[in-house]
Amino acid sequence: MLFRVGKVHISRAILTSNITAQDMVSAFALYINGDWGETTAREEVENDLAIACGDRIVGRYFSDTGEEFCISTYEGVTEIVTTSEVKNYTRAK
Repeated sequence: MLFRVGKVHISRAILTSNITAQDMVSAFALYINGDWGETTAREEVENDLAIACGDRIVGRYFSDTGEEFCISTYEGVTEIVTTSEVKNYTRAK
């Protein structure tokens, strides 16, 4: 693992979606090894810097049915959330 994951929370919106446990496990395995999923080159660099600086890390993934979701870690908490939920995040305070 490249960073401390801490507690993992799954949002209610994810739990009521068609995103499966296998989708989340597969994405999480990529995430903890620094594969940020469907991100831009800029977002990849921001995540790499965030690991060094303790800022928010965000990865974006797709379920087998094509639903987009995100995994984000900040201040010892990792969240699996919908894309609309992650849009409220900022990289640093």
